[in-house]
Amino acid sequence: MFKNIFFVWLLTFLLTLGAKAQLIDYIQGYVGTRIFPSDQQLNAITQLPENFYAGFAPGQVLGGSLYRQVTDHTCIGAGVELSNTGKPNFNLNITTINASAKYNFNNIESFISPYVMGGLNLSFVSILQQAFESDVIANTNGVDTETKQTFPTGYKYREPYTNLLFVPVVGAHAGAGLDFKITEGWGLYGQYTFYYNLTNNTPILKETFQYNKSNMLYHNFTVGIRFFL
Repeated sequence: MFKNIFFVWLLTFLLTLGAKAQLIDYIQGYVGTRIFPSDQQLNAITQLPENFYAGFAPGQVLGGSLYRQVTDHTCIGAGVELSNTGKPNFNLNITTINASAKYNFNNIESFISPYVMGGLNLSFVSILQQAFESDVIANTNGVDTETKQTFPTGYKYREPYTNLLFVPVVGAHAGAGLDFKITEGWGLYGQYTFYYNLTNNTPILKETFQYNKSNMLYHNFTVGIRFFL
């Protein structure tokens, strides 16, 4: 609830500020889905996933952005985005502030125009981990070197309740899409975006999930509406 109120307030503030300064040519609002990698390769010793961010279910994405047209083909902009997803025992929320540059292959005023975009982003990552335990079997059987007898090997893996809020993470993004101008006042668009975030270098996340060796990456598929000012 708090994140949604903050998102609406921030977007309204940015739009009001830009409109007063006459820096905005059009605004966008969009929804979509976020896909995380599925590869959950386990460490040979700990049997824990080396990529903590793999295996999350497809998540919901809600966002808004504003753009300033620089030329007939290029524009620059900024936006705010919210997403939520989860996997067993975990819930992941990401609030992202983006700064992007966009290049339309056709004139921005064209009825249809493919484009590419990219930029930098600052994300605030919140992870809720429920307390849980599970039996981990590193190998099916061990072997006593003296008696040559086999015996089961394993241990119980326990994780305490953990709630990390708004951990700052820097990253970059790149994508492509297609703009449709319906009338002089508004249009539609669809976009694919790839995000790469340097979570493996963030001290609090590195300390909490010591077994993780990967940065966080994901794919956004979004559709939205544009309003020309």
